[in-house]
Amino acid sequence: MRTYTMRAGWFVGLMLVAGCTVDNSAALDESGADQGAGGGQNTGGEAAGGGAGGQNAGGGAGGEAGGQNAGGTADAGPIGDADQGAGGGAELPDAASPPDAGPTPCDDACERLGDCAVSECPELGRADLAALRTACDAACAGNPAFATVVEGSSTCGDVIEFALSRGADLPGLADACGPPVEPPPGPDGGACRITCAEATEVCLEGHCVRVDHSCDGDIHCRTGVERCVENACVASEFAPCRGSDECAADQFCLIDPGNPLAGGSCVFDCGAGQACPFNERCFPEFGGACYYDFCGGDQGNGEPMGACQIGGPAGNAGTCFPLPASNGAGIGICLEAGVAAEGAPCDLQVEGRDEAARAVQCAPGSYCWGDYDDDELPPASWNQIGACAGLCDPRNPSCSEGRECVDLSNGDDPATPEDDTRVLGICLPLDCDLFPADDGPPACAEGEACRLVAVGLVRGECGPAGQTAPGDPCMTSDECAGVAFCGQGGAVETECLQLCDPAIEPARCAAPGQICYAEMGWSVGFCIDAPMP
Repeated sequence: MRTYTMRAGWFVGLMLVAGCTVDNSAALDESGADQGAGGGQNTGGEAAGGGAGGQNAGGGAGGEAGGQNAGGTADAGPIGDADQGAGGGAELPDAASPPDAGPTPCDDACERLGDCAVSECPELGRADLAALRTACDAACAGNPAFATVVEGSSTCGDVIEFALSRGADLPGLADACGPPVEPPPGPDGGACRITCAEATEVCLEGHCVRVDHSCDGDIHCRTGVERCVENACVASEFAPCRGSDECAADQFCLIDPGNPLAGGSCVFDCGAGQACPFNERCFPEFGGACYYDFCGGDQGNGEPMGACQIGGPAGNAGTCFPLPASNGAGIGICLEAGVAAEGAPCDLQVEGRDEAARAVQCAPGSYCWGDYDDDELPPASWNQIGACAGLCDPRNPSCSEGRECVDLSNGDDPATPEDDTRVLGICLPLDCDLFPADDGPPACAEGEACRLVAVGLVRGECGPAGQTAPGDPCMTSDECAGVAFCGQGGAVETECLQLCDPAIEPARCAAPGQICYAEMGWSVGFCIDAPMP
């Protein structure tokens, strides 16, 4: 299931002030519990201090004056100490020497950088050191924060890391010091949802990260900061950075102009006419950065759950998915749409913009429901196909015949200061009962089983009947036998979970020692093993 996560919070603020449209995130999960569209994520890298440094303000004035002796020959002597010769040369008055100018912050910073370069970069020659000092003086003069970052760094390694991030400002340093060496990742003690390969992969933030930085999918790269491109982990979009050399080849580091010490975020570069990634457009006013378009609310770009445009009338058509953190303003994010009609097959992993791709992307105002492929797993595992379903407002539902508006809204989180309320619904063909009466007709036709749509509904969709027994591993609910759901029942990997009616006492769970787990407001429960006493 594709999930979009918006980051670069300061960038969002700039774009809103400028009257632009941005942000992202939309996903509907299999249980119908979440359409995640939104977020803002933090963009900063590590700050290492701040401050200003000026150029060396001056130096001592030297010189010697000579008194004249009788023969008219000038004898050199210090100012104010000229001897008079027989010819009567006049004594010069004492001249006040200007005070010595002390070292400036840039002097200190560049001296430290030079010392660190000598200790950290064995390939640095004397000529390189002289050139580095000249470049450092210029870089420091042009960036008030440079000196304090260097002086505020705790180790020489941090100083060199910062200096390398300056890239073109300090030419030659990368050749002498080499690029930063990425240490092999170590496990964080957490659980991964797939089994990591022993010796070659470690479980880190839920991903099986490969120690050699290779990959077959994003699941093998570090969460939130890397993506898998041509079997190698590279910086992901919005990864924190201090310089563009920390970003992927098709990205640059966008620095917050109001807070250069906080670092920046890697963004895709469209400045030379390159196409932006799917769902994004080019913002020339931000240096040719690719980003997302807002919609709904006061954005003048469609309404939530309806059609919108990415990049204006001449751009790409999209669907406006409401964001949960828009403070009740009804603002959403515009995600690209295709031409597939309601009920037509669709594929969430297809992100092209040609005719073939648009044919399996749902038309504006609809969503691809039922495609549960995991984007982080290797593409070879993507085999699910969904069906397009129209979006609807559950407060005023309007769906085509044979479909019902399933409420996927979420209320305000009292733990957050903003209004997190998000209204969202989707029109689905609910054609069966998950818990039919014992003496009633079968819920679905032979060879089919009633599948869960949302935990708040006892109505479901008829789908293929699987053969996998409760408790056995699965990838999708269609693999499960009977009225069951493929999910995590307390285990790391997904398994078939029998559904149960929490309104019945005692709940009907077939396996001994299981309980019917349901949270407040749920109409459907899941049979899981009872917790240990």
